[in-house]
Order: sequence, then structure tokens, then C-alpha cells
Amino acid sequence: MGRDADATRNIAMKLNEGMGDVHLVMFTNGLAQYVSEDTLAAPRGGGAPAGDLARAQQRKAAIMGRDGEMLKANRSGNQAKVKELQAELAGHNAVIERHAKK
Repeated sequence: MGRDADATRNIAMKLNEGMGDVHLVMFTNGLAQYVSEDTLAAPRGGGAPAGDLARAQQRKAAIMGRDGEMLKANRSGNQAKVKELQAELAGHNAVIERHAKK
């Protein structure tokens, strides 16, 4: 934050006087979580949060994986489930494609 060591120590001492060590740590942790950035850009551009891309990739892997949901639905002959998974997969593919562009 651009503060020198003495200023930082003084701020910590003032906060500690009123809160105590445990509460000071809890306060600063809560403050850090409150102001943290959770909308990092996805690799290679992209416009949505990186978390959206990761979730889409993970879900796609669960659907299309070696023993994934799509295989199970096909084996069981559950065409309604296959169509549902295809629609979900199309949405995940759109997210992945949007963020994978160079």
C-alpha cells in the first residue's frame, strides 16, 4: 500500500490496541476477501472470469470423460438425458471457445 515499515507498524499497533491479535488477523483477512479481485481475465484474452472457464472445462470433462455422464446415458439408452447433456455441453463449449480465442 506504499507505507513504510514504521507507518505499517503504527497502524497495526493502533488496530491491535482496540481489537487484539486474533481479531486483527480476522479483520484483515475479511477485508482482504472483501476487496479481492475475483474476475481475472482468462488466459489468452477472454472477457469473463477465469473461474467460469475453469468450471466449464471441469464440467465438460465430467460429461465427456472416459467414464463420463454422456457414456453412461448412452449405455443406458436414456435419450432424454443424452439431449440434456448435449445442451449443457453446448453452453460449456461456448464459454470455452469464447475464452480460448487468441
